[in-house]
Amino acid sequence: MIASRHAIRRSNEALKIERDAHRRTEKNRKQERRGRVRAEQRLRSLVTQRVPAESDLNCALNSIGDVVSCFEQCQGVPRQACLVPDSVAILKFKKNISPTIFDGLDEFSHVWIVFVFHHNTDMLKGYLAHEKGAGHSFRAKIKPPRANGRRVGVFATRTPHRPNPIGLTLGKIARVDPRKRELVVTGIDLVDGTPVLDIKPYLPMFDAVEASTPTWVQRKTQARRVVFESEDVRERFLRSRACEKAIMLKGLYESTAHVCEAITQVLAADVGRKPRKLPYTLRFAGLDVSYFVKHASLLTSPSLAAKDGASENYDSKEIVSVVISITPSGTGKLKVPGL
Repeated sequence: MIASRHAIRRSNEALKIERDAHRRTEKNRKQERRGRVRAEQRLRSLVTQRVPAESDLNCALNSIGDVVSCFEQCQGVPRQACLVPDSVAILKFKKNISPTIFDGLDEFSHVWIVFVFHHNTDMLKGYLAHEKGAGHSFRAKIKPPRANGRRVGVFATRTPHRPNPIGLTLGKIARVDPRKRELVVTGIDLVDGTPVLDIKPYLPMFDAVEASTPTWVQRKTQARRVVFESEDVRERFLRSRACEKAIMLKGLYESTAHVCEAITQVLAADVGRKPRKLPYTLRFAGLDVSYFVKHASLLTSPSLAAKDGASENYDSKEIVSVVISITPSGTGKLKVPGL
């Protein structure tokens, strides 16, 4: 009888131990499941923030490289790439891009570059419009420079302020370096540090088509006459060792003469700067460029305005840019001798 009681007691104790173990296991399982659910919810929240929930096709775009450009700031970047044929940029691709991806690219002369307008100042507004929807909207209309004050829809322009800040530009291939994962292009309108999303070869038989455009787009903009204050000023810049060193460090140009021609093209195309008494500044290819914008009638040297057939190619009221100094970037008061 006593033995039977001991057996029952041991059995109950064993059952209790087993039940306690089961409870601990079940408790741990439930805690683990709750943790997984919370983790999935956090992940879903992050994905939702990155990809708009209303999108029919969820997609995430990542840059495949960045741009090292002669344009170190937005100031001076041409409205269209072809306006400054001597502008230069290096597209540096990431290490996860295989060198063999460039095979055959050097057989083309031009390439389309898909990029992000990373210097836009209305990113928050676009984010809220994507995420919140009601009560928030994208910019709908702007005043293009050629439209003479007329407001047109964003989709009828090439403004960088778009529902998605994605740009498309055409560059001329200067060199392809698969080993370094680099592509050198000229005739560009990209700011230094621009993220690159993709590149595609230009096919003239498909990309060049007969097209119609509104009359305001066809309105021609007179290029500005760009001169140095004197030929001596120009020559001193061309011989400047300090400027040459700054150019070499940037790694885009091989001579001050090439940079001088590129700066001239930039200032001729930058028609947005109005005449004033204070100088304008431009950071270009490792250099700080300081210049005035004046009316042709205010030039101190009339011979400069008439030089090189200016009377034939430029209107008498055309605004003229006069370069006054070019120094290495970040040197402050350091100037090229004679400038």
